[in-house]
Amino acid sequence: MDEFMFRSSQKIEHLQYQMGVAVTEGSKAISQLSYSTKNAVVHTLNSPTSIHIQEALRNFCSYCCTILDELRCSILYHCNPRMIIHSLTRVFGTEWSRRDVFFGCAGILVGSLFGIGIGIAFHKKGVVFKHMLAVQCTSYVGIEGASATDEGIATTHIKDDEVLINVKAASVQVIDADICSGYGRTLRRLLSTYQYSKHDLPVTLGRDCTGLVVDIGKNVTRFDIGDEVWTTSPYWAQGTMCQYFVANEVDVCLKPSAIGFEGACSIPYAGGVALNVLAELNTSPEAMRGRRIFVQGCCTPVGCILVQLFKVWEAHVTTTCYRRAVPVAEALKVDDVIMLGYNSEIRVKNGQNLQLPELDANVLLKALAARDPFDVIINTRKCGVDDAQFREFCPNGVYFSTAQSTLSEDSYQFPTSFLFNSYVRLKSYYQILFGKQVRNFGEVHICHKTLDELKTLVDTGKLKTLVDRVYHPAEIENALYHIQSTESIGSTVITFRCSK
Repeated sequence: MDEFMFRSSQKIEHLQYQMGVAVTEGSKAISQLSYSTKNAVVHTLNSPTSIHIQEALRNFCSYCCTILDELRCSILYHCNPRMIIHSLTRVFGTEWSRRDVFFGCAGILVGSLFGIGIGIAFHKKGVVFKHMLAVQCTSYVGIEGASATDEGIATTHIKDDEVLINVKAASVQVIDADICSGYGRTLRRLLSTYQYSKHDLPVTLGRDCTGLVVDIGKNVTRFDIGDEVWTTSPYWAQGTMCQYFVANEVDVCLKPSAIGFEGACSIPYAGGVALNVLAELNTSPEAMRGRRIFVQGCCTPVGCILVQLFKVWEAHVTTTCYRRAVPVAEALKVDDVIMLGYNSEIRVKNGQNLQLPELDANVLLKALAARDPFDVIINTRKCGVDDAQFREFCPNGVYFSTAQSTLSEDSYQFPTSFLFNSYVRLKSYYQILFGKQVRNFGEVHICHKTLDELKTLVDTGKLKTLVDRVYHPAEIENALYHIQSTESIGSTVITFRCSK
């Protein structure tokens, strides 16, 4: 045991000695390294190149200080009221008092603050975009240019007076087919700057929609999240056939609660056009009682609504429709029906059907000539009869046409195009400057008051919805062909409720 303790003690002493030697050698190495590093740094700082760099830096700092000092002296010199008065006198040749200088400087200050205020007011917050399902026209080549895409641009940011709508359904209008052929492309290009999409193509189709409110701006007071609403969009703006649509509060109204999304979306745009026609008549329901009205195309979206409203006013209504729509016309209680197509006419009067052969545009004119003159004629669909010919059958009455015609501005050439572009830009700048919406460029005027009136007509049973077919977004070509065909009755609808 003693021998084990002795040997262990020897081993520990040897280990302590070795550790002491290692510490001593390490300290010497660190000291030598520190001394070498110090010498290297000193040698580098004392080298000609280092001295030259240090001198250059000192000269640069001295130059900057000199410039700043001269600038300070120059500012103090030129801001001296005496110097300002002297300079103004030398330039303008008249005596300037301290009072004149004071008001001049105050004017510059106020003008600068006003300019900054305008800049802040027009400053747009960054808009975050995401993709959504949308029905868009990508080129003006006709219906073939329309398609459904998952790459539609949706904004997640709305302005203080705007409403974000989750679209459930949107109606298909004849004007959508015209847009695919370039209708309104000039205005769309000029006014696209003021929309979330900054280009005229691709353009989202759809002139009205129904859906749920999913977000509101801080100044919106008429709606809450979850409200069922309907709205419209001008022909030159991005449309409503998309999963999410942003609308100004004044263009949105609560939809009738008694009808579904698909049925309700047959009303806003077509009903707005119909009410605008009635407003231009500048008459009252009492004055229309017994008046002779001719509506060309009772089963178009607009014609269907006009016929119902005229019958509510107890007018005598004559209309045209195709064979498939005759039962619908009878259900609308039309007094006199002229059936078009298949080279024949059926005139329904007092429950009796009268066959007349070979009806085309010329025979339609003969059919109208065989009737008494009308007080009002409204053309809701192109039929081969021009406006002048229709006016012959209401010599003492009024004629309106809601059928789209080509826009002259779409074919303007220089210098007419330059003058038109300047007018549109100046008018839009004026509207924005005074906090107004960019509107009144020839579109049908439909605001929340119009939509409220339509809602009341539906709620009171005076206006019925009429939906012919419901399509999905991928079937947009079929929907556009159908709305223009003779088989169309009432409205054609695109639903987004089952769309992914």
